[in-house]
Amino acid sequence: MNNFKNLNKEKIANFEKIGAPLVEKKIKGNLNFFQFIGNLIELFIPKQAQMYGKMLEDDKKYSNPGGTNELNLQQQSKYPS
Repeated sequence: MNNFKNLNKEKIANFEKIGAPLVEKKIKGNLNFFQFIGNLIELFIPKQAQMYGKMLEDDKKYSNPGGTNELNLQQQSKYPS
């Protein structure tokens, strides 16, 4: 029984020397990945949503052919013909 305890202690000591830095490296890699995804969600996606929203507003403003909208009002002459 004593030999198994010694073997277990050797495995633990071996892991602390070799395995622990590998685990720490993997964890830090995962944290960096999730931080990148969080930054994308927080910074990039809302800006893209605003841009697409403004594009849709502009499409609505200019998509009414023959109707009265801001563009047609600016092109009308001052004097009736």
